[in-house]
Amino acid sequence: MKLSLDFSRQDEGFLPNFGTSRCYPRFVIAGLGGTGGYVFYHLARLIAAQENSKHYQILLADGDIVEKKNLIRQNFIEEDVGRSKVKVLSERYGYVYKMNIPYHSHYIEDQEVLNDLLWERKLDFYPTVTVLIGCVDNNKTRQLFYQTFMDFPDLMIYIDSGNDEWSGQVVMGAKGRKKIILPPVGYYYPDILEDTDTLFPSEESCQDIAVSSPQNIATNITAATITFTILNQLFFNGGTEIYGATFNATTGQTRALRVEEYYKKQKNLDYPYQITN
Repeated sequence: MKLSLDFSRQDEGFLPNFGTSRCYPRFVIAGLGGTGGYVFYHLARLIAAQENSKHYQILLADGDIVEKKNLIRQNFIEEDVGRSKVKVLSERYGYVYKMNIPYHSHYIEDQEVLNDLLWERKLDFYPTVTVLIGCVDNNKTRQLFYQTFMDFPDLMIYIDSGNDEWSGQVVMGAKGRKKIILPPVGYYYPDILEDTDTLFPSEESCQDIAVSSPQNIATNITAATITFTILNQLFFNGGTEIYGATFNATTGQTRALRVEEYYKKQKNLDYPYQITN
């Protein structure tokens, strides 16, 4: 059973039907460190290979500067140290794949700012869907992403990737104009929303940063691969059978969260989403 996006059907009040069932999304990747940098690399490469690549948009958002310690597990090289992560990645892969990749070189800590990034330069000649890919390491930003998803007045996909040193999870939330199709990560992990001690990156002290949870490159690559798999299937291969997964990078064990299992419990579709076997 797959969850897919079908724009060939008309919907009152929605964008006109342009005779295509294809969806041209706007991807906003927030957090370009261990996981986000690898998600971006694979997604940019995939989009560049599409004949209609100009109808896909990627925006990068992160306030981090490349540090020497990042070279161990993140997608950067020695020459990048001291530079903005998003600027480095935008310039490098924009040049390689001949793509215009805008970026926001600040942390997202305000819902109005995030809404502006999600809406900015939205295509108006094809039906589009906004895709927020959260690869952040603090619950306060996740709380902001969760609330933005719940309040967003249009089609939206929100994929959250979270992990500790060796294990983690990826969860996709999806909403139509009228209904939430799949609930976001905070529904499955309420401790994210209940965390009152969490801070935005700009609020953290040097001591807080120094004792932050360690991560491993295998964990980041596993999280990025699961995230990319969902994006690849949903937007480029007719639909996804999974809306997330939990994983352990020490054993290689992954447990998929299947659309079929969720929809055995409840059916909650809204245009343009559909379930196919």
